[in-house]
Amino acid sequence: MTAVDGPAPATAKSSDETPEGAGEARREYGQDQQGLRQDQQVFNRFFGPVLLTGGSTLGVANAGGEPVAKAASRRMTGPVPAVEIASALGRYAVPALHTRALAGLRAHRVVVLYGEGGTGRRTAAINMLHAAAPRSLVALSPAETLDKLAADQVYREGNGYLLCGLSAGDLQTEAADFVLGRLALRVQEAGAWLVITSRAALGDPRSAAVPHFRWERPGTVAVLTAHGVPAELAEPAAERLGETTPLSDVVRLAEHLVAGSGLEDALGRTGMGAAEQIESWLDDERRTDEEVLEAAALLFLEGMPEQRFEAHLARLTAGVPAPEQEGAGDQGAPRPARRLLDGRRPRRDARSIIKVEERITDMDLDVPGPPRRCLVFRSPAVHERVGAELSLQFGERFWEPVFAWLHETVQIADVETRMQIARGLAILASYGHFDTVRERFLQPWSEGAYGARAWVTAPKVVWWMSAHDPIAAMAVRTAIRWARSNNPARRQAACLAFAGEMGVRYPADATKWLWHLVTTEPEPGEAQVALAQLYALLVEVAPADARAILADLGRRLAHRQTADRRERILKTLLLVMAVFGVSGDHPAAARHLLARAEDLPDMAALWAVALCHRPVRSAAFGVLYDLLCAVGTAGRTPEEHLRMIGDALHEALPEHEREPFRAGFERYVIRRRAGGDTGRLLLSILLNVFRPPAPVALPERR
Repeated sequence: MTAVDGPAPATAKSSDETPEGAGEARREYGQDQQGLRQDQQVFNRFFGPVLLTGGSTLGVANAGGEPVAKAASRRMTGPVPAVEIASALGRYAVPALHTRALAGLRAHRVVVLYGEGGTGRRTAAINMLHAAAPRSLVALSPAETLDKLAADQVYREGNGYLLCGLSAGDLQTEAADFVLGRLALRVQEAGAWLVITSRAALGDPRSAAVPHFRWERPGTVAVLTAHGVPAELAEPAAERLGETTPLSDVVRLAEHLVAGSGLEDALGRTGMGAAEQIESWLDDERRTDEEVLEAAALLFLEGMPEQRFEAHLARLTAGVPAPEQEGAGDQGAPRPARRLLDGRRPRRDARSIIKVEERITDMDLDVPGPPRRCLVFRSPAVHERVGAELSLQFGERFWEPVFAWLHETVQIADVETRMQIARGLAILASYGHFDTVRERFLQPWSEGAYGARAWVTAPKVVWWMSAHDPIAAMAVRTAIRWARSNNPARRQAACLAFAGEMGVRYPADATKWLWHLVTTEPEPGEAQVALAQLYALLVEVAPADARAILADLGRRLAHRQTADRRERILKTLLLVMAVFGVSGDHPAAARHLLARAEDLPDMAALWAVALCHRPVRSAAFGVLYDLLCAVGTAGRTPEEHLRMIGDALHEALPEHEREPFRAGFERYVIRRRAGGDTGRLLLSILLNVFRPPAPVALPERR
């Protein structure tokens, strides 16, 4: 899908399998998404050690860099996980406005909590909805508009709904008040509850039809003690943190303190002193322009080998206008001589925000090899705070040459370097520069104005943005605008955006808009492959969420469709079943079945539809065979798993289709893998499961 990214890793095969015999159908429904899979592997390597508790801080690792356990789901919409609800209820520091807001919710069934990020609005909303005794909690997509929420959203009686990051969009205050009134009426008539969080008031807080509350965080001491920190330790910790530290940072510090870390150790391990460290570093009178430019460049190239980084930094420095020297306009004025020692590398001592680490990396290298000296920030927290402080302290004059350098660098960068550029732009966007990042990078890159490498980087910026709560909603809206664009390049960029981390966190939005592209594009291949890759990614990180894609396929196939649309759905189904996992070793569907055997009946029902449709039956045989071979070689009890699949297929197929399937698939297996161990096992199980019933013997006449 992205040829500029180079070849993907080879896929593993069992010893008795060869590529011969797969045929045209195998190629048509095979692995067309190698570049996207490689992109996702690189993203996972960067994202793996990143701790996103509540999604509030991008790029902050856990204590000491220990690996973070893989979460069951990173999904931000749909049913709120029981684990999140329990955590929100069990460690809640009650804010001053909680009682009033809860009374407003009980009276009006809809309230708006607005204010700055990091004040605990989502946690407060969960507690308020739980207190209103809803049957279940459902998080709605922040990409929805007020109009759609008031007109189209279905609200079920007794349910509580949570919507984080909503914006009034283009509505004027009076219009927003009117739409909010319609929304409140719908929720009230349904007998549901709804809490909305937003940065700004959605209407006039004094006259809005829905009660608005400007939310303020609870006190730091209250948050620390709610998370189990003893009072004698909570008070000195609160003095160090102050009352403006985002709650997610306070919670992380509390976890370290409860685990037994001392205050200074916990502050260091969580990077709480990063802001002060960066401020003092920038305010140091000895700080040179070159050192500040180096920090700005490393914001986008962290982890690069030192020599390669220096070459990129030299290009940036060359593009920065030199300060005018006194007497520079006088003819014959002497120019200062450049000494060899001017190229000496700066000291990387404890006062520096940059350090050197020995790393094995492919970043900006043609030939990977032994560990190399790589430049990184002193801590992950410093990485993010550098972006914040540079954004706050420097204006257009500083950033103009940096942005020009980024446009140049992305066009020559490899996949890992582009991933770091995307990460740096997401950090910049999250600290007040979203409009700049959108206008200077996302828009021109997504339309292909700076070439293929910049184009394929734009969706990665959106991936990183979707993992950061303050701008996640804007990231989703950006991808949706691409999907609705008249520009084909932007629509393809939307496919890449929804097939990655954004799709993991907002699977309902991703699935909805990928299907929009599947059904409306003249050539839907990109969208079909993206939907398949999203399924593979969900199988890898959250198999329960992957089931929703299969359920959606089933609903679409159950409805009456035009012939063209049905063909598109069936081809998408086969791509979903054929796609290999992110690791590239087996079809994702095989991993899905081995992880969640309870989803087998739903998958078998989808297979039955494809196998009964003659135009795609040959292709379906090939994809099914690969799935069965993967299950037979990856599972610990292959015969048991294969028999379960055979039984499920037998049950799902209509009776009159069972014998044609058995005969046709038997011929396919013999032709495809004659003599192989897996093939023999498949045939043995198949013949047993689909054996024709023995004829009934009639009694002899006497």
